[in-house]
Amino acid sequence: MLQLLPKSHTKAGFGDKSKQQHILALLLVCESLGGVTDEATARRLFSFGESFRTPIAIRRQALRVYGRIVEPSKQSVASFLKLLKRDDVHVNNAVYSATASFVGACRGKVAYVRRVYGDLISLRDKLSEAWRREAARSPESIDPPGLREIRDAVTEIDGLMVAYEEFSEMKKVGTS
Repeated sequence: MLQLLPKSHTKAGFGDKSKQQHILALLLVCESLGGVTDEATARRLFSFGESFRTPIAIRRQALRVYGRIVEPSKQSVASFLKLLKRDDVHVNNAVYSATASFVGACRGKVAYVRRVYGDLISLRDKLSEAWRREAARSPESIDPPGLREIRDAVTEIDGLMVAYEEFSEMKKVGTS
């Protein structure tokens, strides 16, 4: 389905409102299906989400899909760190949601955790910075959606790190 995305990042590449709605619908389906995609497709989605030329609704949804289908690696963690550092108020909530999905996907395989374990503290630190920014932006709101997504991602990172450390200790004890 992702092959149906436009080849260009220009506004014209996304067509009229009807075509943009069609692209959004495809991205929503891709997000709901999840799974893992190849690196080239993931990079393409990331570039759509990152580009200011992509219509904002498609940018947001492309980032959410990216978080659901990118294979966990050092490079994918670096892309989330880059997005969190950017602090783009137009897509922040999508970035937080994508990050939470990504961290949840890491739990799927021990190999994924091994790949990203060394970078999880940096990701948690960036999410903590984002929490402080978002909390300062909306002091009147009790539970803004962005904060909820950040909290979910940080909680998932902490749980993932503890589980991996326990797993590693069990393996050490089992082999000695």
